Parts: sequence; structure tokens; C-alpha cells
Amino acid sequence: MRQTKRNYTSTSMDRFNTQFYAFGTRWWITLYGEYKKEPQRLFDIIAREVDVFENRYSRFRPDSRIAKLNKTKKFRFLDSQDYEVFKIGIQLQQRTDGIFSPLVGTYLEKAGYDSEQSFKTTLTNVESVELGEILAFDTNEIAISDHAYFDIGGYGKGLMVDKISSLCIEQGVQRYIINAGGDIFVYNFEETFYLEHPNAGGTYIGSITLSNGAIASSAHNRRSWSDEDGMTLSHILDPRRDLQSQKSELHAISTFTQSSSCLYADVAATVLLIEPTFPIQRIGSVEHCIVFSDYTFKKTTGYSGRLFDS
Repeated sequence: MRQTKRNYTSTSMDRFNTQFYAFGTRWWITLYGEYKKEPQRLFDIIAREVDVFENRYSRFRPDSRIAKLNKTKKFRFLDSQDYEVFKIGIQLQQRTDGIFSPLVGTYLEKAGYDSEQSFKTTLTNVESVELGEILAFDTNEIAISDHAYFDIGGYGKGLMVDKISSLCIEQGVQRYIINAGGDIFVYNFEETFYLEHPNAGGTYIGSITLSNGAIASSAHNRRSWSDEDGMTLSHILDPRRDLQSQKSELHAISTFTQSSSCLYADVAATVLLIEPTFPIQRIGSVEHCIVFSDYTFKKTTGYSGRLFDS
């Protein structure tokens, strides 16, 4: 099993940090306030939890449980966590009428964002991607159709952030910040975060101050690549439409979300990028700001962030 590399630092008696790479991004975790237990022990527990989860459910690990499902199209659960992880993906697909689907792995494999990350696509501009079907699902096993690929990439990181947050509370941590490459959970500590410009990396269009809860964001340019013919592809797909019509004349280019759950914030950011008018409360309680291609925006009254020109 591959283990997460992590570094520990203690900047003062009331601040302890760790960082590591997992789920394709850099993570930072900071504990604030007097922590009576050994911080390094807690960071070791967190790292083990992340290792187990990623080794079990990453589409990019050839021996993962997800990889076994995608190869044989059927997988018998080994424990209750298997059932929970797959159930969440299926429930999200149902709640969003298929806009968000764990079977998006079918598209990603064809688009070149495959398990080997070859970035060599077999798609054409006008092709509609049939994601396949979940043929069976119960407390014991899951089965998918022959050409389908299951992927938890759209919700696994947010789910893991929530699990680590619960672990920190169980271990008696009074204040902390978990930052998983922009999927962020804050507990009893006020911090300001900047909202990245969707078309100019390294610059910002706004900020949000948070003392409790989670934030996330999504944009097409976060993970995109071009095929040999110059067609730009993204990890964000609307499964209801062909590739050529994925973007209308006016479309969302960036979404920023806020919730009590990082899972909900993470998924909502993706769904609203695909369909800005979707009634996002069907997923959970989520506040949000959507930026469109003409740089107009739509924001719910409960979203705490602000854009610099607003």
C-alpha cells in the first residue's frame, strides 16, 4: 500500500502544521490552540486514514477496489465503508437527476484522463458520451454495465475532509483548518481565503472570511488538456449533452460554494458549474456564488464571500 508522505512543523506552542500530497493535490492541516495530546500522533492517524481511503477507492490505483469494479464490472463489498462510499455516489446521481454521476469515469477514460493519465482521447467534438448504468446495488455488492467506469473523484476528497474534521473533533482539537487543495474546512478559527480568478491563475477576484464550515470551488480550467487536434477537454462534463454543445454562449466559468459539509460544498461547486439553475438544496444546505463568462455573477444571500468589484 502506498503511504502518504507528510511533513510536520510546529511554529509555536499553540500552532501545529502538517502537509502531504493526496487525491491529486497538496493538503495542509493546521491545529490551533493548546492541544494536550501529541500532535504528531494525530497527524499519523490522519495520514493512515487518507492512505487507506485513497488506496481503496482511487481510480488511478491498479489494485484499488474501484479499479477491481471497473475491470470486472462487479464488486462484492469487503466492509461497511465500501457500501457507504458507493451509496453516496449513487445518491448524488439520483438527487441531481444525473448531472453529477460517479459514472463520469466512463467519459474521463475515453477523454484521456484515464488510470494511466495518458491524455490521449478517442472522442470527437460531436460525440455524446454514454456513461453506462449501475445494474445492481445493495448492501453486499455493486454491478455496472460493460463499458462503464465508476469514479469517486467528484466527491471523494470532500468526503475525506469531512471525515478528518470529525476525527479532529473526536481527538479533542478545539480549532483547526483543513485545506485539501481548495476544499477547505474551518473549525472555530476565523480566516480569510481568496477566490481564484477562473481565467488568470495566481490572481484573485474576491475573498471569503470563514470561522466555521466548509468552502469549495470549481472551474473548467482547473484540470484541462488538449487532444492532438487541439480540442480542449475538461474533467467537468454535462452527461446530458454532446461535447460540442457543452458551453453555451453564456455559461458559468467558476463556482464558489459554502456549506457545513465539505462533501456538499465540493459536489455543489461541480453541479452549479454544469447547470447554474439547478436547485442545489436538493443536495444539501449550500450557499454559493456563480461567475459567468461575461463576468457577471449570481450570489445567494447566505454566501459570506464577496467579489472585489461588487
